[in-house]
Order: sequence, then structure tokens, then C-alpha cells
Amino acid sequence: MFILRIDFFKNLWYNIYRKKEKNKSEKFVCGVDRRKERIMKLANKQVAHAEYVKALMEFFAAQGEDVGQISSHELNFPIVINGEEGWCEIIVKVPNDEDDEGYLKRDSYALNVAEKAEKAEKAKAEKEKKAAADAKRRAEKRAALEAAASKKE
Repeated sequence: MFILRIDFFKNLWYNIYRKKEKNKSEKFVCGVDRRKERIMKLANKQVAHAEYVKALMEFFAAQGEDVGQISSHELNFPIVINGEEGWCEIIVKVPNDEDDEGYLKRDSYALNVAEKAEKAEKAKAEKEKKAAADAKRRAEKRAALEAAASKKE
């Protein structure tokens, strides 16, 4: 019930926000496109990429990882889990989304995770209920077969 309320308000907020953004009179005030103020400029994105890639490389190097840069915004380092070797790749992304898109993505992901957990819980409860009903049915069938066998004797 609580999840549905959050989802309802999230969708309500998202629809109001999108309607406001779709209205051209809201986007342009005194001939200035307000969207340009909210979207990060390419030069700032490149600076952010460089800073965060450097910071992540320093962090993983300090942890003793053999970290390397495989592209302008990707890092990788080798990992071993249960004797199996592999690679961990980290991508640093600075999207062109508007200000609140990041928060909306977080909320959406949290809701999806909660919905999946709720569905899994319901599926587990249904499976247990079905298993109990099957066990009861098998016990009744076994009792009926035993009663039929005792009548024949």
C-alpha cells in the first residue's frame, strides 16, 4: 500500500513537471532558453569526467588494485572471485539530463527494486501455499489408497 502511494505521487510530480516543460511559454522567458541554464556545458562535462576518473583511479590504486584507463571515461581492474578471474569496468558518465532527472532516476530505481522485492515475496508465498496444498492433496490420496487397500484385505 505504501509503495503505491509513493509511486502515485512520483508519477503525479513527473507529469506536472513534464507538462510544465512541454509548455513553450515556460521554457522561454524574455527570449532566453531556460533549458540551457540547466544542462551542463560540454567543457564542464569534460572537466567532470577528468576529475572523477582521476579520483576513482587514485582511490582504487590506494586500495591496491591494478587500475587502468581504457577510454576517456572508463576504468578497469582485474578481479578474482572464488578462484575465477575477470575484469571490473567502471564507466564515468555525465549525462545531458536536466537537473531533476538524476533524482527522478533514483526514485524510479528504488521503486522498481521495491516492486520486484514485493513480487518475489508474493511469488514465494504463493509457491509455499501451492506446496502445502499439493502435500495435503497427496496425503489425502495416500490415505484413500490405504483405505481402499485395507478394504480389499
